[in-house]
Amino acid sequence: MIIGAYAIFQALLNDDLVYEMHYYNNGDNSLLTETNHEFLGLLILYLTSIITNILILLTLKILPPNFLLFKSYNLNITISTILAFIYIAFHLRIFLEIRNFAVNLYRIFEAHNLISILKKENQDDNKNI
Repeated sequence: MIIGAYAIFQALLNDDLVYEMHYYNNGDNSLLTETNHEFLGLLILYLTSIITNILILLTLKILPPNFLLFKSYNLNITISTILAFIYIAFHLRIFLEIRNFAVNLYRIFEAHNLISILKKENQDDNKNI
């Protein structure tokens, strides 16, 4: 899914859009560089999530159903609650990053369409002269 969305992003990039994104500075980096870095961060988060989920599944398959890490039942519940909270927070972060990437992809699609329209209008104006 993530790589497919990035492929769409790359397909939308034409020379004019790359030029505009390169020279539009958003802080220290160009918009093109920032978008590529955001995708890389999202991809790393996504891969980390996949590896984490595989490790959790393997661990849960290996451990017996009545396994306790500590003798105290309350301590086990507390630790599992904290770990579950961290797991949910991490996946909420991934969800927000995917949402941000989708919004950025939509904005680039709009910019691509706008540049195509402006290019067509300039060609029509040049024909009328």
